[in-house]
Order: sequence, then structure tokens, then C-alpha cells
Amino acid sequence: MVTRLAPLQQRRKKYEDNPKQVWDILEAGSARAASVAEATMNEVREAMKMSKQDASPAQGAGGP
Repeated sequence: MVTRLAPLQQRRKKYEDNPKQVWDILEAGSARAASVAEATMNEVREAMKMSKQDASPAQGAGGP
């Protein structure tokens, strides 16, 4: 069991020793996810014949 877990423990140790690398990986993933989400929403708006402005919350519905 110990020999099977050793590679996982080594990989965890690598990230534990370099938290900046972990944050860099998370930030890159977040940026990529935001980009993909934006592209998806553009496709949805186009398919529904909506503009980005149409998707904003209506004024007077709890907003200023």
C-alpha cells in the first residue's frame, strides 16, 4: 500500500513545497474557464438572438 501511494505523496509534496505554482495553476485554469464560458454565452446569445445588453438585469427589479 505504501509503495502505491508514494507517487501521489511525492506529487503532493511538490505542490506543498511550491504554493506559488499551485496559485499559478489555479489562476490559469480560472482564466481559461472564464474564456470558455464567455464564448459559450456568446453562442447562446447569438442562437437566442439576444445582445449582451439584453442579458443584463432589468432596472427597477431590485437594482438601482
